Amino acid sequence: MLNSVERYEMNNLKGLIEEISAQSFAKIEEKLADPTQRAKIQDDFFASALVGLRKGVMEYENDPLLPILQSEIKMRTSAYQNLTAMEE
Repeated sequence: MLNSVERYEMNNLKGLIEEISAQSFAKIEEKLADPTQRAKIQDDFFASALVGLRKGVMEYENDPLLPILQSEIKMRTSAYQNLTAMEE
C-alpha cells in the first residue's frame, strides 16, 4: 500500500514538473515569436558567443534565455515552496 502511495506521489510530482517546464518553455517561445524580442535575443546570443570566444570557453553567464526560463520556473514554483505538511 505504501509503495502504491509513493508511486502516485512520484507520478503527481513528475506531472507537475512537466507542466511547469512546458509552461515556462512556452513563455520563451512566445518571446521568440515576437520579431523585436527575437532580434534582441539573437543579438544577445551573438554577443555572448563573442565573449565565449575571447575567453576560450562558452558559459551560460550571458545566455539571454536562461534568466527568462529561471524566472518563469521560480514564479510557477513559488506557490509550492511554503506548503505545510498537511498541504503536501
